[in-house]
Amino acid sequence: MGLWVLMICFLALSTTAQSQSSTGFISIDCGLDGATNYTESTMNIIYSPDALYVDAGENRRVSPETNLTGVFDYYKTLRSFSNGTRNCYTLQPLVKGRKYLVRAEFQYGNFDGRDSPPTFDVYLGIHFWWTVPPDEFSRLEIIVVSPGESMQVCLVNKGLGTPYISVLELRPLLDSMYPLVNSSQALVLRGDRTDHGSTGTTRYPEDPYDRIWFSPGETEDWLPMSTDKTVESGSRNFMVPASVLSTAVTTPNISESLNFTVTGLLGEEIYVFMYFAELQQLGMNETREFNVYANSTLWFRQYRPDYLSGGAIYTSRPGTGGTTTYSLKATRNSTLPPFINAFEAHILVQLSTLPTHQNDTDAVLKIKNFYKVKNWEGDPCVPKDLAWAGLGCSYDGSLNPRIVSLNLSHAGLSGGISPFIANLTALVTLDLSHNNLIGEIPRDLVELSQLKVLQLENNDLSGYVPYILLEKSANKTLSLSLDGNTNLCPGTDSCGVKGRKKRVIVPIAISIGGILALLSLILIIMWRVRMRKQKDVQNISSKKIESSNNEQKNLHSVSSQFTFAEIVNITKNFQQQIGKGGFGIVYHGRLKTGIEVAVKMLSKTSSQGAKEFESEAQILTRVHHRNLVSFLGYCNDPNNLSLVYEFMTQGTLAKHLSDNRSNDLSWSIRLKIALDVAQGLDYLHSFCKPPIIHRDVKTTNILLNQSLEAKLADFGLSRLFHDDASACISTAIVGTPGYLDPEYYQTSNLNAKSDIYSFGVVLFELITGKPPIINSTENISIVPWVQSRINRGDITMIVDERFEGKYNINSMWKAIEIAVSCTAPYSIQRPTMSNVVMELKECLTSETSQDIPRNFKIQEESSVDIVPLFLDTATGPLAR
Repeated sequence: MGLWVLMICFLALSTTAQSQSSTGFISIDCGLDGATNYTESTMNIIYSPDALYVDAGENRRVSPETNLTGVFDYYKTLRSFSNGTRNCYTLQPLVKGRKYLVRAEFQYGNFDGRDSPPTFDVYLGIHFWWTVPPDEFSRLEIIVVSPGESMQVCLVNKGLGTPYISVLELRPLLDSMYPLVNSSQALVLRGDRTDHGSTGTTRYPEDPYDRIWFSPGETEDWLPMSTDKTVESGSRNFMVPASVLSTAVTTPNISESLNFTVTGLLGEEIYVFMYFAELQQLGMNETREFNVYANSTLWFRQYRPDYLSGGAIYTSRPGTGGTTTYSLKATRNSTLPPFINAFEAHILVQLSTLPTHQNDTDAVLKIKNFYKVKNWEGDPCVPKDLAWAGLGCSYDGSLNPRIVSLNLSHAGLSGGISPFIANLTALVTLDLSHNNLIGEIPRDLVELSQLKVLQLENNDLSGYVPYILLEKSANKTLSLSLDGNTNLCPGTDSCGVKGRKKRVIVPIAISIGGILALLSLILIIMWRVRMRKQKDVQNISSKKIESSNNEQKNLHSVSSQFTFAEIVNITKNFQQQIGKGGFGIVYHGRLKTGIEVAVKMLSKTSSQGAKEFESEAQILTRVHHRNLVSFLGYCNDPNNLSLVYEFMTQGTLAKHLSDNRSNDLSWSIRLKIALDVAQGLDYLHSFCKPPIIHRDVKTTNILLNQSLEAKLADFGLSRLFHDDASACISTAIVGTPGYLDPEYYQTSNLNAKSDIYSFGVVLFELITGKPPIINSTENISIVPWVQSRINRGDITMIVDERFEGKYNINSMWKAIEIAVSCTAPYSIQRPTMSNVVMELKECLTSETSQDIPRNFKIQEESSVDIVPLFLDTATGPLAR
């Protein structure tokens, strides 16, 4: 079928779609005076003035000489933006993750008296949408998934005239429509949607999504077709209105072809959609069949439209721009000429640009409102050439930009120093000098660990300077400028304000006792830490000179020890085997208290087992997290080494995914499992001191309890890092085929991103239900298997059939994107596990949760038990 995919569906419009009203529509008559809405009589859609959606600009009207007879009233007004480079409309409230059509229209009407239409750019948020040409009228349309509860449409002045806008509209779509659209790519309409055979324009309410279908003005030699019978709309992927499908055009004779030309810039990815519904009842000896050609090359063969039922043919992979002529030609089997009902073309736009870090965006928006800063519109740092005045940003292609400097010097600021500045945690330089700021310096500024320059001179600040800022200034780790604040106390006995000394004597006297008590407590803690470190150093030193048996005795002080006889009793003489791995066999057991346990016995045939035993025991006795399997004790009998864990009643995740008959893991539950595992890994990478790299993340090492809560197990191959988990160390390559980080495999350099790659494979397994190595005609890794299907835009080719379509399509796409980013070929391109946790929480929040057990909660990391580790990393685990 070449580049074409046939879609012929016989699904009628759902009741929901039939009854859909304009609920959720946003319709803005730009430049309309006042605050009163009105109802457009033709479509019965409510239009609003734009004052609630935009802060800047001027209301204007088109020139009286402009002929607008027979057009909508909203073309008579517009809003222009003569000040500022970027001015934005904020469309809200929206549903995060929902699919929307956004349309902007521009009727020049010589509003500025120049008789010369301007040229300017339009952005949807941070992403370039289109350049408005110097035409009397322009219309832009894009289909996109909302990244949040609002979207911004921004007009950017290019120095080629004053930007303006006449109408701005937003329309919710069904998640099933235009499946190519997801959170990482959008479709921009190229030209007009054409309703062939019609004589007018079709939009709302005939099209409940208010798409505009135009009569194209057919060529003289094409013949119109129509029917007064009911035509089914067909595929839910496009939901073409029945009224559009009830008309068509055909050729006078069977030898002629229908030709359509699409023109685009070279390199543009253009998708073409053609819609068909047979309008004539064919006789027994009649056949209508045709081929589709692109520039004389056969792309789709022998298509037969269905009677009174819509079908679609569309490109599965895009054209490469330029001019392409599509031709419909009757086949030799056909007795009737070809026809077409409707046509549309779109340009695929990749939404790969990363916005400013959300925490920074939230903080700087609050600062904007605090100081009433003008001309701060759109994303603070993106695009680079449109970053807000006074902001400096750091850019890393794999990370969200961060705000690293804030310069509001000579900005006429008044009031106090905004407390929200302390939320800009990446800030290196802060300049608030030469303003009218009053009050004290917020103590929260000392929490800005990256701050190197703080300029506050020539304000009217008062009170004490936080001691830590003075200390950093004395140590030359902070450049601090305070000159010109005559009422500011530099830390001496006098603050230059009458009565201040008297007022502070009592608080100082009262606090001395507290300070002494605090110092005593700190000394006690430092002494305990010192003794603990000395003890660990002694243990480490003794390990290096004692035998293997003596090494295991160090576990006495940190965990419960069982004798081999007790292990025999616990397992009832090893009666029930529940698992087997590289370390050995795992048996079911029960303690005297009745608690069920899993007992892992070291295999006598494993030459590396003792090393793995030592590594796993050392780690498990000191890490505690709800998503890591709980360690209950060990047996260090030289001939019967064993580890005792909590028993996970539902076994391994691999077991559930491999059972093709099982449907116990819904998409919501699988998302929760992914979040559980991510949180466990994030604890190991970010909260343990030193950090821990698991090195063997896979579905057989993910265990489920009765509530299907996931916990990560098997730390025999784990490594500890002296400094941080982002550093690389060279080590022997270990891991499991299918999960092994390709960069680690090629370079032997290990860091936390190796775990993240393995986690991405696990997430792909949860999405697809397939193993990491797919057994087909040739074994193929799940990563390229999924990636080869993503560009086709059909999610059903990727997801596990056992879901039976019961999932939120945007939630699923987001999870796929997370897995793709985790399995990027180079570690620098992968996110941190903290970012993965945040993204999965958002993903799970947008997913229907009705089938998640009540005791499933998205828990915050504040409840994590953070335990520092003091282990010998010189004797890391070896390969299995």
